[in-house]
Amino acid sequence: MRRSRFQQGSLQFVERKGGRKAWEYRWYEVQPDGSRRRRNLVLGTLGQYPNETAAQKAVAVLWVDINAESPRMNLAPISIQMLIDHYREKELGEDSGKTYATRRTYEGYFRKMNIKLAPVLLEMGRHGLAL
Repeated sequence: MRRSRFQQGSLQFVERKGGRKAWEYRWYEVQPDGSRRRRNLVLGTLGQYPNETAAQKAVAVLWVDINAESPRMNLAPISIQMLIDHYREKELGEDSGKTYATRRTYEGYFRKMNIKLAPVLLEMGRHGLAL
C-alpha cells in the first residue's frame, strides 16, 4: 500500500504574459499511471493579495482538495465514439454558431474517421480497451 503524501505546494509571485504580476500556486498531482504532473493555479494579482501571507491564506483553502484523492483519478475513460457524439451535440448543433458548411465538413471528417478507424477500434475491443 502506498503511503499518503501531503503537500503544501509552492507560492510564487510571477510576471504574466501581459506584463502583469500575479500570485501563482504550484503543486504536483499523481496521475492514474502513477506518474506525477505539475499543476498550477493563478490566485490573483498584487492588488487582490498585497503580500505573501494574504496569498497563503487563500491557498490554505485549496490544500484540502489537493491532498485528497485526485478527482481526476476517479474519472472513467471515454471512448472515441463518446467524444464524437459529445462534439456533435455541443459543438456542431444548430445553435453552435458554426456555419452550415463547417458543420457539414466536420460530419464528413467523422465519416472518414469511422471508415479508417473501424479496424483499429475493432482490434482495441478484442483486447478489452475502451472503444
